[in-house]
Amino acid sequence: MSIIAFDPGMTVGYAVFKEGLLSEIGHLHSIGDVVDKLQSWNDIVDTIVYEGFARGNSVVKEQIVTIEMCGAIQAMAHATESKLVMQYPAVRAGYIPIAKCMVKDKGFKLQEMHHAIDAVAHGLAYLDKEEIPWEKQIWMNLTFN
Repeated sequence: MSIIAFDPGMTVGYAVFKEGLLSEIGHLHSIGDVVDKLQSWNDIVDTIVYEGFARGNSVVKEQIVTIEMCGAIQAMAHATESKLVMQYPAVRAGYIPIAKCMVKDKGFKLQEMHHAIDAVAHGLAYLDKEEIPWEKQIWMNLTFN
């Protein structure tokens, strides 16, 4: 089972979980990048989790791009026949410390991976909600001890 989590914005963070284990993280910078990445994963994608747009009513370029990225993710979920799960930003909050620990464990600098950290946190929230094993106790011990 493969789950791909996205944190869309001007930069789209992504995290790939295979059988509950974090296998890949990174950033994408355009709708084309999102489409290309999802097409390259077409044979492994079971579920796509993404942070939906939940902001005020002022319109700025960042908000428009975020909405467009959400649309691209939704369209690709349909095209790849993947289950699509939208989460609000608050869902990831409790998972951020663990996500940071996982990203550091992969050898990345935290300041360079802000959106990927959020994507990891969204993936972890989904794994927990669906009761999919992900070595939670190990990561909690590494994070909080």
